[in-house]
Amino acid sequence: MQELDATLARQTSRMNELQRQAESEPTVASLDALASIAFERGETLAALGRTDEAIGDQQLATSLLTQIVAGAGRVDLVPRMRSAGERLRTFLQRQGRGQEASVQALGEAQLLSQLGEGEQALRQVDPIVAEAKAALEATRTEEALEFYVQAATIRAGILYALQRLDEALATENESVVAVASFGAGQEPFLCALRTNRALTLGALGRTDEAQAELLEVIGAYDEMLASLPDADTVGGTVRAHNALADLLFEQGRADEAVAALQRVATLAEPFADDAEVSAQLRSIARKRASAARAAGQLDEALQHTNTWCALAQTQAEANSTMENVEEMLEAAYDRAVLLHETGRHDLALLDAGNLVSAWEQLAGQQSERPELEQRVLMGLDVRERALSALGRHDEALVDQSRIVDTFRRMLRMGAAPQLQQGLAMTLQHRAATHRALGNLDKAQADLQEAQRLGGGVVH
Repeated sequence: MQELDATLARQTSRMNELQRQAESEPTVASLDALASIAFERGETLAALGRTDEAIGDQQLATSLLTQIVAGAGRVDLVPRMRSAGERLRTFLQRQGRGQEASVQALGEAQLLSQLGEGEQALRQVDPIVAEAKAALEATRTEEALEFYVQAATIRAGILYALQRLDEALATENESVVAVASFGAGQEPFLCALRTNRALTLGALGRTDEAQAELLEVIGAYDEMLASLPDADTVGGTVRAHNALADLLFEQGRADEAVAALQRVATLAEPFADDAEVSAQLRSIARKRASAARAAGQLDEALQHTNTWCALAQTQAEANSTMENVEEMLEAAYDRAVLLHETGRHDLALLDAGNLVSAWEQLAGQQSERPELEQRVLMGLDVRERALSALGRHDEALVDQSRIVDTFRRMLRMGAAPQLQQGLAMTLQHRAATHRALGNLDKAQADLQEAQRLGGGVVH
C-alpha cells in the first residue's frame, strides 16, 4: 500500500505539471502526455480502492484522446482511446453507473464509425440497443424512450455508413413506432426520426416514399413553427428541406430544389449561432453554389460560396476540430477557384496562398495522411493559374515546377495512374509559361512529355 501511495504522489506531481503545460501550450503532444499520466494515475487510484477518483482521471484521459483523434486526425491513437474508454466503463459499471458507461460507449462507437471501423462500432452498440429496448418495454418512461432512441439512432447511422440500408431502415422503423406509441407531445422527436428514415428510403432508391415522408415532416414542422419558432424546430425543418432538396436535385428538378433551399435559408438565418442550424446553413450555401455553377451563373455561385466560407470560418473559430478546419479550407478553395474563373485574380491569389500555407501546415502535422499533400497541390494549382493570369510568370513557374516534381515523385512511389493526367495538364501550363518567358526549348520539352502522358496538348 505504501508503494502505491508513493506512486500516486509521483503521478499527481507529474500530472499537475503536465496540466500547467497543456493549459499554457495546448499542443497535441502536451495533451497526449496529460492523457497518458491521467490514465496511469487512474489505474493507481483504482488499485487503492478510490474508484470515484479513478473515474475522473479516466474521463480526462478518454476525453483528451478523443479530442486528439477527432480534432487532430491522429488515428494512430485510436487503440489507446479505446483502452481508456474500456477502463472508464469498467469503473462506471463498478459504481453502478451503467447508463453513463453506455452513453460513453455510444459516443465512442460514433467516432469509430466515422473512422471507418463500422463493424467494431456495431459490435459495441448492439448490446446497448438491446438493453435499452428491454428497459423501455419494462418501464414505458420518457427517459427510457429517449435513451433507446438515442442508441437506436446511432445504430442506424452506423448501418447506413456500412451500406446495410435495409437493416438501418428496420431500426429506424422501430424507433418511429416506439416514439409514436407515446402519443402527443413527441412531434419534434418524431419528425427528426422520420427525416432520418426518409434519408434511408432515398438511399434505397425509394424516392417517392422518401419525398412523401419529407413533405409530411415539413408540414408538421410548419405547424410547430407557427407557435414555437425556436432553434431546435428551425434546425429540424432546415434539415428536412435539405434532404428534400437532395432528392429533387437527383431527379433533375434543380429549380424546385433551389426554391426549397431558399425558402428555408431565410427562416434559419436568425438562428445561425446554433451549431446544428449553422451546419445546415453551410450545407444549403454549398448546394446553392453548386447549382448556380452548374447553371453557368458564376457570380451567384461566388455569392453563395462566400456565405459558406463565412459560416465555416465562424464554426472553425468556435470549435477548431479537424473536421471544421478542413471544411473551412474546402470552402476557401471553392471560392479561390470561382474568384479565378470570374477574373478576380488578385483575390484568388490571396486565397490560394493562404490555402497552400494551411494545407502545408496540416500535412506537416499529419504525415500519415497523404491526401493532404494532394490538397497542397490543389492550392498550388489555383495559385499558379492566378499568377499566370496576372502576368507574374516567374512566380507561376516556381509553383508549376513544384507541382510537376511532386506528381513525378508520387507516381514513382506508386500513386494512382490517374495522377498522370494532372501531371500532363500542369506540364501544359508550364509550357505556356516557358513560352511567355522565351524558353522555347523547355516549352517544347514539356509539351512532348504531356503528349506522351496522354494529355490533349494545347499549342
